[in-house]
Amino acid sequence: MTDALLAQNESLQKRFHNLPEFISYLQTADQVEPWHRKVLGCIIIRLRNNVRHLSEACRAPYELEYAAWATRNLLELAVWAKYTTASKENAKRLSDDQVIDMAELQKGMLSLLKKYEPNHTDLATLQEQGEWFKRTKGEMGIDEGSRHLNVGQIAKDVGIGDLFYGFNSMLSKLVHPTSFSIMLDLDANRESQLRRVLFALGQGAAEDSLKDLISHFDSVGIDSSLLRP
Repeated sequence: MTDALLAQNESLQKRFHNLPEFISYLQTADQVEPWHRKVLGCIIIRLRNNVRHLSEACRAPYELEYAAWATRNLLELAVWAKYTTASKENAKRLSDDQVIDMAELQKGMLSLLKKYEPNHTDLATLQEQGEWFKRTKGEMGIDEGSRHLNVGQIAKDVGIGDLFYGFNSMLSKLVHPTSFSIMLDLDANRESQLRRVLFALGQGAAEDSLKDLISHFDSVGIDSSLLRP
């Protein structure tokens, strides 16, 4: 790793070291509603977790899949950070998407049990959960046919679609067990170079996310000094 990348990583780690204190403060901030605080706070927590994953992966040789996975997560989090800080309505849409995600998960599990374990003891419970999700979505004003937000489309909506799809197409070749990743054969020098690219891309995405979040906190009167370099 270059000295510049290591210095950037150290700066990020120091900022995330303050995260427990910032989250405690954010939970009491009355400038935004509780659901809104949760969305913003959870994005920062996921940023910290994936920067930690990236740091571990990029410091170990031959962990390119792990590094690419963490980098792609940080790239997607950068999209969500930009989306949720653009408007309160966007943040609410992502918050509501949790129910849609869980309903889709329940539906998938139910389909598997019906097909492969039709006498499973949890089948009735899953069916009841499906009815609960249907009622809950109706109470929240979510159409029954609504699908989860597509991060690629959201990237386009916030003006970084070309950047997202360009990098994501590259990262997917390493994240998934493609022919390329399965038979990847790099010498130590080339492997190290690729790790540096992933390290730089992931950390850059984390920096962009923090920049958007800090700007948003400042705009609503929430003290963001604990998140600053």
